[in-house]
Amino acid sequence: MRNKITGLIVAPIFALCASSANAQSLGAAANYDIFALNGGTIELKDANQLFGQVAISNGAELDAGKESSTFDGTIFRHTGGTISGGSGLNPSGGIKSSASINSAINQANIDVANYVTYLNGLTATNSYNKQSSAFSFNSTKSLTVLDFKQIDLDGENFTLNGRVGGMDQFIIRVSEDFEFKEADLILNNLAVDNVIWYYSGDNNFDLHKSDDKNFMKFSGTVIAPNSKSEIRLGEVAFTGRVIGGGNMKLGSGFEFQGTAIPEPSSSIMLLIGVSSLMLVRRRKA
Repeated sequence: MRNKITGLIVAPIFALCASSANAQSLGAAANYDIFALNGGTIELKDANQLFGQVAISNGAELDAGKESSTFDGTIFRHTGGTISGGSGLNPSGGIKSSASINSAINQANIDVANYVTYLNGLTATNSYNKQSSAFSFNSTKSLTVLDFKQIDLDGENFTLNGRVGGMDQFIIRVSEDFEFKEADLILNNLAVDNVIWYYSGDNNFDLHKSDDKNFMKFSGTVIAPNSKSEIRLGEVAFTGRVIGGGNMKLGSGFEFQGTAIPEPSSSIMLLIGVSSLMLVRRRKA
């Protein structure tokens, strides 16, 4: 029984550390789940369910709906950002602004810009023109970079397969329109933090379902830094992170589960040490 407890303690902790390390490529921006970059906007419609941390940068705006939405998280607002509307906007962690929050959000903007430079410099593993049919790709290495001119799926699935036991990462770069309509994203052997959707275009990154159709599922980190781009998230169950420099429309019925990971506390680090010692002693026994 003690061996089982040890395994239960160690496995989640090291999984947490691995996820934290993977999130470090975004730097301070990894602390936020929905992040409006400098000058960006977030339109939050009514009747949404949000679980995550939201950041409003300098010159950015959050325009909330009038009806109440489920919001389990905190809004971090740069003092140069604004929040309008939203009589029903009531995040469980409140709305916070301070000089230190200004500094953190400013640094997060810098880190996103640096990460975008990194993304632009990567060599593509495979390149495609317009993808309008079901797609599946199996990774054979730790980093796979897929370039698409357009992705336009209507009912077809998009499947990414990592290697069993690995920590593979997929980066999908899209230069023009991106639309998932009734299309589910399927991830096998991949952590949500290890799937990056980089949209460099100035049109639409669109996830939604048609009337009377099934709810969609989508995961990963969406990065659309162009100030002319628009991220549209309709009736979709989204797990991950959204970072936008333009307009982000979070439509009615949108369900969002963030993945922002706080820095490990000293108590967690102590628990890691104790758990590791228990594991070593068990192996020696």
